[in-house]
Amino acid sequence: MTRRGVRDSRVADVFDDVTNLGAIFGVQDRAADLRAELEGIVADVEERVEGLEPVAVLAADGGEGPVNAYGGSGLLNEMIEIAGGRNILAIPEIAAFLHPEVFEDA
Repeated sequence: MTRRGVRDSRVADVFDDVTNLGAIFGVQDRAADLRAELEGIVADVEERVEGLEPVAVLAADGGEGPVNAYGGSGLLNEMIEIAGGRNILAIPEIAAFLHPEVFEDA
């Protein structure tokens, strides 16, 4: 099994986690039902947004602390894409504008 962080994870990894946790806790049937339900929800969302123009999205959180925005890769980015969005931080020009230090030596 490969260890991954949120930045490297994909929606398929979440489905695999459900299956693996079901096996660990001896509830394989419940895990299989949950996985099928989640896969169905994702398929439904993909069908609903098919053919639509992507919507620009900035995924951020922060609450009372500093605001964090999620870049153009990983689980959250894939969820945005599945839902018909385009993470603006996946657009190189925007990412370079917001974080020029990352691109200075590139």
